[in-house]
Amino acid sequence: MKINPLINGLVLGLLTPLLTLVFIVCFFTDISLKNSLIDLYQTRSINGLISIAAIPNMLLFFVFLKQNRDTIAKGVLAATLLIAMITVLIKSNV
Repeated sequence: MKINPLINGLVLGLLTPLLTLVFIVCFFTDISLKNSLIDLYQTRSINGLISIAAIPNMLLFFVFLKQNRDTIAKGVLAATLLIAMITVLIKSNV
C-alpha cells in the first residue's frame, strides 16, 4: 500500500513543530511539560512559541522543493497554514 505524498508532507509538517515545541519547552524549563504548556497558555506566550516551533517547516518545505518532491512540499505548506490558523484561534480565544 502506497501512502499519498501529500499526507506524508502533512504529517511531517505537523510532527516537526510539535517535536520542536516539546524540545524547546523541555530544554528551557525546569518544570514538567504539562505545567510548562499550561503556564505558557495562561501567560499568553504560547502563540509565540508555536510560531517559533513552526520555523523548521520552512526548512522542510525548501528541502522537498529542492528534491523535486512538490507534493510533499505542498503537504508541509498545508500543515504550516493549519498551524497558523490554530495560532489565530488561540489568540482570539485568549
